[in-house]
Amino acid sequence: MLTFISLGKQLTLENWQVWLTAIFTALIPIVFHVLRGIGLYKLAKDKKLKSAFMAWIPFVWVFVAIKLISETRFFGKKIGNFAVVITVIFALAEVLTLAYEFMAYFPFIGNYLMGNQIIVDSTVYENLPTNYYELWANFGVYGVQGTFVNPYKNIDLIVKIMNGIYYVSAVLDILSAVIIVTVFINLFKKYWPQHFVVASILSLFGLDGIFIFLIRNKKPIKYTDYLRSRYQQYGPYGPNPYGPNPYGRNPYANQGNSAPSEPESPFEQFQDEKDKKPEEPFSDFSDKK
Repeated sequence: MLTFISLGKQLTLENWQVWLTAIFTALIPIVFHVLRGIGLYKLAKDKKLKSAFMAWIPFVWVFVAIKLISETRFFGKKIGNFAVVITVIFALAEVLTLAYEFMAYFPFIGNYLMGNQIIVDSTVYENLPTNYYELWANFGVYGVQGTFVNPYKNIDLIVKIMNGIYYVSAVLDILSAVIIVTVFINLFKKYWPQHFVVASILSLFGLDGIFIFLIRNKKPIKYTDYLRSRYQQYGPYGPNPYGPNPYGRNPYANQGNSAPSEPESPFEQFQDEKDKKPEEPFSDFSDKK
């Protein structure tokens, strides 16, 4: 069994519940990875990229994404020139994070698979039963005394290695965050400019697989061209129900010489004849000869 304790409340999961949760938790990133791979692979094939197959490789898929937006400026130069370096930084950050988590939770998972009962306490649990003791320092993992098998013979060395990984990973994670934000924003601006803000924000929360899959059949477009077309369609004051520019041309221009000329005043046809186009607004006060 697996028991979680938080803020004085206790939750115990049976083995089938633990396995079901583990399978479901692992299945979600796999599904998102497949969706992302389909989307990037399709876009890369449309662009005839030789590296399209890399869209299926974990951590390395970012190389394909960068090639799709290779014309984007990154620190003043095209991001495509840094594709290899950026991919190495991103992949290394992800690998170090996984390594740290594996080293941290390997004792916990290993002992659970051996059938030992585990308690995970996210708070300071002062009333811990006497037959339980801390299995893994700083992680709040407890187990039945005498049954825990420690896979690490030199705990101090393991802790030092984990601390080193943590600090290096922290620096790489910052760089990786800058990279992934740049990639998402420019990728969606190029293939889905109408919704690039929403798609980019939600992708940062792990939903990138869904949105990249949705743009797989879209054609690239320059964002400046998209803005220009929107401006021409709507103008600076929003959509015009009479067309993009109703007063910029003569609606009768294409009807030949017999077409009526465009009236100078839109209400001139409703005016009395004597009120139309006075030659001199102050003619009544002028001297008559």
